[in-house]
Amino acid sequence: METTMVSVIIRALILYLGPNKWARVDLEGKVNGTVEEVIHVPRSNSLQICLVKTGNSLPFVSALELRLLRNDTYVVPDVSLKKLFRRYYRQSDRLIRYPDDVFDRIWSPFFLPEWKQITTTLEVNNSNNFEPPKAALKSAAIPRDVNGTQLTINWTLDNPTEQVHLYFHFAELQPLEIEGNSSDFPADIIRMLHTRKFYIVVNGNVTVDSFVPLDLAVNTVETVVKKCEGGKCSLQLVKSESILGRPPLVNAMEAFTAIKFPNSETDPDDVVSIKILQDTYGLNKTDWQGDPCSPQQYLWSGLNCSYMNMSTSPRIISLNLSSHGLTGKIVPQIQNLTELQILDLSNNKLTGRVPEFLANMKSLLFINISNNNLDGSIPRALLDRKKLQLYFEGNPKLCGLDTCKISSGNKQNKIIVPVASAVAIFIVVSVLIVVFIKKRPSSIQALHSATTSLSLEGKMRRISYSEIQLMTNNFERVIGEGGFGVVYHAYLDDRQQVAVKVLSPSSSQGYKQFKAEVELLLRVHHANLVSLVGYCDEQPHLALIYKYMTNGDLKAHLLGKYGECVLNWANRLRVAVEVALGLEYLHSGCKPPMVHRDVKSVNILLDEHLQAKLADFGLSIFPLEMKLMFRLVLSALLDTWILSITKHIA
Repeated sequence: METTMVSVIIRALILYLGPNKWARVDLEGKVNGTVEEVIHVPRSNSLQICLVKTGNSLPFVSALELRLLRNDTYVVPDVSLKKLFRRYYRQSDRLIRYPDDVFDRIWSPFFLPEWKQITTTLEVNNSNNFEPPKAALKSAAIPRDVNGTQLTINWTLDNPTEQVHLYFHFAELQPLEIEGNSSDFPADIIRMLHTRKFYIVVNGNVTVDSFVPLDLAVNTVETVVKKCEGGKCSLQLVKSESILGRPPLVNAMEAFTAIKFPNSETDPDDVVSIKILQDTYGLNKTDWQGDPCSPQQYLWSGLNCSYMNMSTSPRIISLNLSSHGLTGKIVPQIQNLTELQILDLSNNKLTGRVPEFLANMKSLLFINISNNNLDGSIPRALLDRKKLQLYFEGNPKLCGLDTCKISSGNKQNKIIVPVASAVAIFIVVSVLIVVFIKKRPSSIQALHSATTSLSLEGKMRRISYSEIQLMTNNFERVIGEGGFGVVYHAYLDDRQQVAVKVLSPSSSQGYKQFKAEVELLLRVHHANLVSLVGYCDEQPHLALIYKYMTNGDLKAHLLGKYGECVLNWANRLRVAVEVALGLEYLHSGCKPPMVHRDVKSVNILLDEHLQAKLADFGLSIFPLEMKLMFRLVLSALLDTWILSITKHIA
């Protein structure tokens, strides 16, 4: 169990404990700063504490302290405890902490004019689960009036619905000594006169009846207050009905509000693995702080995660480190990301061999290691993996087979293999063209039938049409419209904002765009291309689900439709560069290359960080006629053939 104390010296910020909001800090008018403390049981071996700025202020922290507590103290299932106050009752200005408190809890003095202080120089036993410091137990507050029967403590809550957990620490400081007493009163009468018995009343409800503190020994009483009406909480320690006996007392007290932290931290093994990757490759990305996957609005760039439910840890399912200047070998810790489906390490300077462990990562559906300096051969097990898209072009020293044997011989022998291969391919293509010409009508019809259903199983999350109706609140909010149909705002799993593109059944051209976009998005993955989250293919209902872009499209920003939120020239230049990177990936990183054909400001979307994402791939080059397709293929083959021969002859 851990307690976290944070002293902050900034105007305002929001504190997150892992993926959950802990507190909002506002230091307006607080000259000496403030302290936020929470008692929390971590769910994993790591604990992330994040400071999130509000407005134009920058978040800072002056001290961060973690203190280990015993497992049998402050035991409250399913909630954490945010400190309201921790007081000892004495006329003093001294804070009590370590070494007086073995857990280094900070105890503040508190006293009211209507109280009287009593103290002792005798030893007070503080042995219980909580171990309050002896220095706090050696003083107490009682009513000032000699006939006083009640001691009252009041406090207020910012949120009146919060549940309050109270811990009272009592110790009798005036023990009764019967032996040697010269009084003429009988011992029973003396005991009645000196016994301290009282009720503990919270908000008018008796929580403890006839409590008697122990002589020179601590007794801790716990109680829970469901709520305080109007945020006003009141505690009364009331003397029992007997006219005899001493008035009530209190030595020390702690008050906490219960906080539920429903969101789980990212899987611990995933956190360790991604941190090792960050350190190994020197990834100084500003947003790679805190929990990698949660909260979702602060997801690390380049990652996508799966979110099953609030009690299940998110898992990293996509890692895109394309064009990050990575050097060295592919680190083995990647294999510990056991739920990883997409791995993009393209356009870097990675060296060494393609590791065998990639073939053993059962969840992987996509690997892009193109345009690096990898060498050796690709493991046969990796090449044999079904349903795995593997891209490794642009590695001059890398072979696509198990071995990379270079045959010895003269230049003529080197020409024979590529020429023979090209001639064989040319013959096969020629035969296909003849067959196509003879069976063109039926073939085209068969092709059309084959393409009316999308083969997406196992590649993206499939969502039913009824779920889409629920996500969009029955298609309530329209955020876009085009030849394909309408785009709606929605919430996936009630948390993640998404955009749902629904194909209009009456749109013939729209279907072609829809299919082209699916074909493209299933095999392209880049930081500056819009991310596909899921799909629906319940005929006649077809839909694509994208990650929602908070800041809309570039056109709206250029036209000033966001009021004062105008893109400055630095951001405009950055957006242009990011769009260029996305296009460069389509043209050079994709095999075969893709041409967008509809680049315009309305198809450039901006996320919450104003990062540009190229969208709307419906018009990307995708041949509409088989004849044109064969011409393109044949032309490409002949060009490749000639180029190959020329290279070898040269």
